[in-house]
Amino acid sequence: MLKKSDDESPKLTAFATPDLDYSYGDEEMSKLKADPKVRGFRATGLLVNATFDLEKRTITSHTAWRGIGDAWDSGEWLFRNGDFILTRFEVDPTYGDPDPAAESYVVYEVAK
Repeated sequence: MLKKSDDESPKLTAFATPDLDYSYGDEEMSKLKADPKVRGFRATGLLVNATFDLEKRTITSHTAWRGIGDAWDSGEWLFRNGDFILTRFEVDPTYGDPDPAAESYVVYEVAK
């Protein structure tokens, strides 16, 4: 994403995303052995299906890992002090049931 810097020139904006550690408990990759763990963070310049809420000053994204949307991740970043700060990240890394009410994991969340 590009935003304007103080001198009005474009500035590349990166978004923090968790680097997750998890392993599947079955061959169909429909269950995890344990809850996912954050092992660090990465920076990305690309958010999928992103929307901006001007009133809340947040960007949200939702990425389906494949077409049917059974596995996915979703993040929220708050614009604060000139940068977007990750405030929440949720993931469902399991395949099979595309029901949004299926179990997902909030792997990162800060108090607002």
